[in-house]
Amino acid sequence: MNVSKELVREVLNVEAKDVYTIGDRINYDVGPLTTYSINVYELAFKVKEWVNKFGYIIASQTYNGIYRATLTKDIPNPKRAHRAHIVSDVSEVDAIFKAGEWVLKHLKRRKHENI
Repeated sequence: MNVSKELVREVLNVEAKDVYTIGDRINYDVGPLTTYSINVYELAFKVKEWVNKFGYIIASQTYNGIYRATLTKDIPNPKRAHRAHIVSDVSEVDAIFKAGEWVLKHLKRRKHENI
């Protein structure tokens, strides 16, 4: 399971200095001798909530043994809706994290274009 320090920072609104996984827990250090932990499924749900703030929807599912997160930009005209299929062979949670990373990267790119 791979989730970036930047995504954890944005989703949880913390100053994570390091992020690492142990079992089904994502651990993040916020200072000397201060580490917090969150269940991977809880963090995945929070990623889905976080992307909603920017008009995106993540729908995740397993299809024929392949884990997929469908990322959709929620816009008024469904014919012009942006869809991206994020596929993972690891887990559904991993696909959700990948979709969250895509949104984070997209938001950073838009921010730099507006400067």
